[in-house]
Amino acid sequence: MPLELLRTMMQTAAPGVTLQSCTHALVQQGPGAWFRGMVPTLLRDVPFSAIYWLGYETAKSRVRVPPAWGASSGLRNAVESFVSGAGAGMFAAVVTTPVDVIKTIRQHHVQGVHGGGTTSYATILRTLRDSPAVAFAGLGPRLVRIPVGMATMMAALEHTKRSFEQRRQRRG
Repeated sequence: MPLELLRTMMQTAAPGVTLQSCTHALVQQGPGAWFRGMVPTLLRDVPFSAIYWLGYETAKSRVRVPPAWGASSGLRNAVESFVSGAGAGMFAAVVTTPVDVIKTIRQHHVQGVHGGGTTSYATILRTLRDSPAVAFAGLGPRLVRIPVGMATMMAALEHTKRSFEQRRQRRG
C-alpha cells in the first residue's frame, strides 16, 4: 500500500512536488496514513482479478485463430492468448474504473504535500453522484495501459506454459 500511495501522490502532484517531499509527508503522518485508500484498492483489485480471469478463460475457450493465418500452432496460441487477455483486461478495467477513481481521490490529498486532509468517502460519493462522468476520469489511459499489459502477460504466460509442457513430453 505505501508504494501504491506514493505512486498516486506523484501522479497527482503539482510540478514542484518530489518523491522526497511525498515520502517526507507520509513519514510525518505516521503508519496510519500509509494505508490510506486500502479499502478502495482492495475493492478495485479483487473484483478486477475475478472479472479478468473469468473473462480471460471464457475468451480463451472461444477465440480461435484459423490455421491458415499462422503456420505454427505456437504463434496461433500466442495470438489467441494476447487477444483474450486484452479483451478481458479492457472489460475488467471499465468495470472497476469508478472504484479506482475513488481510491485516487482518497489518496490525492495528503497533508504536507497538497495541503489539507484526506477527502472523506461521503464527500467522494457525493461528488460522483453529482457528476457521474467523474467516475470514469482517466479511463482512456487506463484502457491503453491495462489491456496491453494483461495481453502481454498472458501471451508470455501461455508461451512459457506451452514450452514447459513440450519439454516435459520430450523427456517423458
